[in-house]
Amino acid sequence: MGWLLIIIVVGFAVVWPVAQLQVRAFAEGGSAFARMMRIGDTIWTTVVLAVASSVPAVAAVTGWIFLLSSKVGYLNMALRKLPLTSLCAVRMSNMVNI
Repeated sequence: MGWLLIIIVVGFAVVWPVAQLQVRAFAEGGSAFARMMRIGDTIWTTVVLAVASSVPAVAAVTGWIFLLSSKVGYLNMALRKLPLTSLCAVRMSNMVNI
């Protein structure tokens, strides 16, 4: 019952505003879309922002892989050289949900 209530509340909070926007956009025969003179610029900006926002995430993941890789990770290699820390080296394969 609890999950059903959460799904209904979140669904309503997401679907209702989107539905209202669509109703207003298509009111009066879709004249709101006709007034958008630069739709191509809007789509291009959206695509550029979507691609650009994914670059930092890819770089961050790659950086952590270089640092924590179980065999060649720079951080793990440095930890192995310290006394008593060779047992504590981070292993990506031992991490949960990765």
